[in-house]
Amino acid sequence: MSDKCFFTGTLTPAYGRDYPSQDKVLHDLNRNWDFMAHMMLRAELINLEQLADGSNFSVRYGKLTKVMRVKVTNGKAIKSKR
Repeated sequence: MSDKCFFTGTLTPAYGRDYPSQDKVLHDLNRNWDFMAHMMLRAELINLEQLADGSNFSVRYGKLTKVMRVKVTNGKAIKSKR
């Protein structure tokens, strides 16, 4: 994928990873690690480099039982209030 996409869906950790905290999620997002992007009819691998500034999405963590909101600002993933 050469162009950045504006993403508003849900991400989950890829390759069987799990995260105990929001800080660990943000750490790996900002390291450009792959996550699964869940869209209406499909899921695919995606990383921070592929997400456009202004993207605002959910990330599931804690064995997929917890949810946090994240936004992309200046190429960095940060915790979002909504």
